[in-house]
Amino acid sequence: MNNCPKIINIEFSIDSSRVEFDIISTCLSKMKMLESLYIHVLSDVEGYNFKLFGEKLPHSLRSFKFGYTYNSSKILNNFLMNCNVPLESLYISLHNISINHLDCLVNFANRCTTLREVGLEDIQDQSQCNHEKLDVIDKLRQLNIKIVPFY
Repeated sequence: MNNCPKIINIEFSIDSSRVEFDIISTCLSKMKMLESLYIHVLSDVEGYNFKLFGEKLPHSLRSFKFGYTYNSSKILNNFLMNCNVPLESLYISLHNISINHLDCLVNFANRCTTLREVGLEDIQDQSQCNHEKLDVIDKLRQLNIKIVPFY
């Protein structure tokens, strides 16, 4: 990646629980023109390692798409708690998004004032959402964030 400094979009999948997150995040941090990143995690990885993406992502990043096959709040929450990138859009493909995920999104949106759009897998049919989820989604909308379906 050192030889490709002008890359603006990267998409990749992770299919191993033994991923060296520190190496990947260090490589990504050197990509000063990176605007869009899509990571699809196909295996059950430990969430505490994933926080490195949030800590080391380049500040040029504007859109982050995240797909996770396993329904663990730890990996997403660790990323959001440690992300200091001025994202404009965040898309999460995570079946059965929990209140914990949504609360973490609200906390992130309060910190990341540039966030304008959040895509959620589980949100298209809001009639299926419980009252608590709808309340948290309304908190995001009150921050002028558009909620869209994402798969």
